[in-house]
Amino acid sequence: MTISKANGTLAYAPTLTLQLEKVYAAAQVELVNLAANRLLVMILDRNGKYFLQGYNNGMDVTEISAEFGTNMGDFNGYKLTLAGEEETAMYEITSSIV
Repeated sequence: MTISKANGTLAYAPTLTLQLEKVYAAAQVELVNLAANRLLVMILDRNGKYFLQGYNNGMDVTEISAEFGTNMGDFNGYKLTLAGEEETAMYEITSSIV
């Protein structure tokens, strides 16, 4: 949440970072499609609750990186960062919508 008392404004800047395991050619095409569009993002938390980010203005992919581990236990896949700007906090949505 960003608050500007001087301007009398309140804004939210949702940011989401996620990892997709494995690097493969088909995923690269889908990642380009994601990056070319504004997204609505549904999140399922560990308590079984769903939340929606980017409802009014969408979220944009701001970074994509492919990482290749050298050891068996290293991460191998894509890391994505999405960011947005909203006038309200994320919405909780019911599972019936999903």
